[in-house]
Amino acid sequence: MLAVLLSVTATALPASAQTRAVVLAFEFIDEMHDPATREGDRSRLEKVNARFPEALRQCSTLTLLPPPKAVIELLESQIAYVHQCNGCAEDIAKAAGADIVLFTWVQKVSNLIINMNAEAQDAGGRPLDVRSVDMRGNTDASWLRAADALAKRLCERVK
Repeated sequence: MLAVLLSVTATALPASAQTRAVVLAFEFIDEMHDPATREGDRSRLEKVNARFPEALRQCSTLTLLPPPKAVIELLESQIAYVHQCNGCAEDIAKAAGADIVLFTWVQKVSNLIINMNAEAQDAGGRPLDVRSVDMRGNTDASWLRAADALAKRLCERVK
């Protein structure tokens, strides 16, 4: 079961013919710290990181760019979660040549309460859109459905 939890729009997403977007890999916030589910969660995160950009390619107005590896590695060495970097979107966008940066993360409260999130920021670091999909159940199928639903909702904003 999926439920859309949040949709906050500070500014309209760019309406150009092709918006260049860099999509960062999903970060995992595990509030359970259960060693018994660690390997399964890691596997699901890899699957979602492969699936989400593919789902976003359905957006006819988005051109996906690779994340700037050097900038991301530097940020990861300095802070726990890149999506909480507070102002790094400008550096990421500039290094990638992007119009927007999509920060993504999964927060696992329990095996029954997991949410998948995406925040779009423009090249100046201004928030454009925040989306969250809540899933019930810690399965490959629920994670992949959530990734598809999150991508679909983001695509609806940029059409």
